[in-house]
Amino acid sequence: MKVKFFVSYPFNLVLGWFVNKKFDLNDYKKLEIRKKELEKGWKKIENHVFTKIEKYSKIKWKYKIYYCYLVRDGFRGASISDPLTVKIEKNVRDSIKSLIHELIHLNLYLKVFSDLKPKNYDSTIFYHIPVYLIYNRILKELFPRDRKIYSLPIYKFKNKKYLKAIKISKRLNLLWRKSNKNIRDFMKYCLDKGLIK
Repeated sequence: MKVKFFVSYPFNLVLGWFVNKKFDLNDYKKLEIRKKELEKGWKKIENHVFTKIEKYSKIKWKYKIYYCYLVRDGFRGASISDPLTVKIEKNVRDSIKSLIHELIHLNLYLKVFSDLKPKNYDSTIFYHIPVYLIYNRILKELFPRDRKIYSLPIYKFKNKKYLKAIKISKRLNLLWRKSNKNIRDFMKYCLDKGLIK
């Protein structure tokens, strides 16, 4: 499995309009330079990330190549899983963290959890709990000295749903590791036992 990175001038132009920031050819050239920096950092860990996501989720990858668009601006951080889009952060490490988060979403795709219905959580919280369980484990392996285990420092999470998912994933982390269940079965177990309501 591999990621191929692209910088789309029209895509960046449109995202810039949404946040009232201009995007011109000079910005495009700068983003192309940042793309090369990201590619260099990503290649060192790419195989590890794909292997570990599959190992921890116990879900096979659907494709061999994932195409990722890189953007400078956007609303709500702009990193999304479909189409795979990553906002270039100030440093390569944070961009890589965002990419890992979105790749986990792609591996887990919503169908995996479609029959699991929590009573009191909305879908954003529920679907992010397994993402953060896998994400935290991979980041601790890749960046053991990095105290910030999430893609952005906690204070940048303005969305309370993500914060709730992070807190729940931290609470369930040890139980998940001991269970040796695939992530879908673990989430079902948590629902059945009332650990997630």
